[in-house]
Amino acid sequence: MHGNKRGELEFRSAISRFLYNRRNIDCSVSDIFLGAGIQYLLTVVVMILGTDKVYGFENPTDYKMFIWLKNLGLDIRLVDIDLDNGFKCDKLDELGIDVMFVMPENQLPTGHCMSKKQRRELAQWCSGKNSSKYVIEVATDGNLNYTNNTPNPIYSIYKGENVIFIDSFDLTISPNVKTSFMVLPHGLVESVIKKIETYSPLITILEQKIYQDMINSGQLERLIKRNNKTMKDKRNYLISSIQKSKLGPRFKFINYDTGMNLLGIFDSQMNGTELTKLAFNNGVKIFEMTKFLLKPNNIMTKNAFVFGYAGLTIPEIESAVQNLENVWYKLK
Repeated sequence: MHGNKRGELEFRSAISRFLYNRRNIDCSVSDIFLGAGIQYLLTVVVMILGTDKVYGFENPTDYKMFIWLKNLGLDIRLVDIDLDNGFKCDKLDELGIDVMFVMPENQLPTGHCMSKKQRRELAQWCSGKNSSKYVIEVATDGNLNYTNNTPNPIYSIYKGENVIFIDSFDLTISPNVKTSFMVLPHGLVESVIKKIETYSPLITILEQKIYQDMINSGQLERLIKRNNKTMKDKRNYLISSIQKSKLGPRFKFINYDTGMNLLGIFDSQMNGTELTKLAFNNGVKIFEMTKFLLKPNNIMTKNAFVFGYAGLTIPEIESAVQNLENVWYKLK
């Protein structure tokens, strides 16, 4: 049984409190809709906003989310970003974008955390009673924040005016968990109910009760704190190990205060594809940033690499750094 179309009231009430305490999002329980995964909710969002609008995506971006929406037949336009500053809002109007998809907490794959100023500019871009612009704000940080200085979500700036906030428990509890939720602008709720009369969250009442109890008992908050400590220790060890190695003087690390990836820029005359291949052949799996580009991006930094460390132990990180040092140290 799946019960309430939006999700069980008690679970949505728990999510509302969780969002207020964890992300400073003040929303009504009636604004929250559950769904079996982020992609599922994105499909619902398209049903709400329509396929006749122009959707915008950052370049590079999360390929799975991009291709999911692209396969819905949407007109998608790409906004080039750089590693340090993301994109400027005036680009959105230049490209004729109506709906902008963003990941402010931890942009995938760059790890860029949108500044307070950038978030406010984006909120202003879609605000106003007569505005037909929307922002889809997806949290991809798994509640992992190593500085406690992350600005408030875009949704919270104007109390969700024309901003749709989407989050999921899969990065916090387990990758096998497909319990996600979205917070809609209050003005959209009634129209949503009319448009999706047959909507179902596809999450069983039992699952909802389990996660509700995790929130209410404080278990989820304890899990988040434990995850933060574990991932921060791994991140710090990876950075320290590379800095202490012979590769250290040639590496610059950026965008590493949230999420589960580390972005490193390596000073070399060789191109990123060659460096990635050498690393892979020596047992080190890293990803060069151009792999994630959906079209050429002239403002993207050369030889920027994504290091994933979430699934590694400290000894495995140590071994990987040693292998990378062995194969890259003598390169120009």
